[in-house]
Amino acid sequence: VHRLAPGAVAVATHEIETYYGATVGSVTVSTGTPVQSEPCKLRVHVVSPDVALQGAVLRLVVPGGSVQGEQETALPAIERGSGATGEIAITPLHAGPIPALVELHAGGHLIDRRPYTLRVRPKLVLKEVFPAGTVAVAPGQRVTVKGTVVNAGSQPAIGVEVRWMEQSVLLGDLTPGTALTGQLRQDQLKWRR
Repeated sequence: VHRLAPGAVAVATHEIETYYGATVGSVTVSTGTPVQSEPCKLRVHVVSPDVALQGAVLRLVVPGGSVQGEQETALPAIERGSGATGEIAITPLHAGPIPALVELHAGGHLIDRRPYTLRVRPKLVLKEVFPAGTVAVAPGQRVTVKGTVVNAGSQPAIGVEVRWMEQSVLLGDLTPGTALTGQLRQDQLKWRR
């Protein structure tokens, strides 16, 4: 305050109260832990303590090529002082952490956004790989790698293929829980169920 208005005798201060408006609350995966290439649903709870919301939408913002599916869903009407839950159905395309933003839009405006990390398990898992690490070999020496491929998902894995160096072999379809054991060498590939 640099000066008082004409006729003012003093300065009075008042408490300013700030309230949260409509916000994105909890984000959970309603279908269990996400698995690469299998559908999952994100359940997002929105609360609006101060105003009714009509026509609000949730939008999932992720890096390009990381998921398939509709990345936007409409929320039911929210009365003042209540909340609603929306689901976003997606299919993660790769394993590992996928950074995301869950945004709440209403009336053409971005109302709130919440960062979220979608942690995705791999569908196909290599187990019992031998040798387990880097191996030094002499020029001309053949290297053999042994291991097992397991479908760790809940849906079939279609057209599974193993590649190593310049060799590849089509294993076919693997039902959930199915394991194929085999070995890879520069000149041959052998796999069995």
